Amino acid sequence: MIAVAGYGTDPSKVYASLCEVNPEALVCKGFEQAYIGFTVAAKPSAVYDYDVCIDIVVGEGDITEEEAVAYFYFNTLSKCDKPFAPVFVRGQQP
Repeated sequence: MIAVAGYGTDPSKVYASLCEVNPEALVCKGFEQAYIGFTVAAKPSAVYDYDVCIDIVVGEGDITEEEAVAYFYFNTLSKCDKPFAPVFVRGQQP
């Protein structure tokens, strides 16, 4: 897990900077620990670490990583088609 610059998981603190630059930006409740920052754009969007999101889903229940990926795609990514929706990034996989 990554820590969010000392802000913990209190959404009002985690997303404070994003709210200042784009109060319309959408965020994903429950994934505060995966929040990396925001895009550099006219209207920034939240950016999350995809792998940390999957780790969070796995940690919430007695499910496999494959099940967590399916759950995440259905319940989170499929709903990210709105303006200012979050962006999910992955590092290069070995």
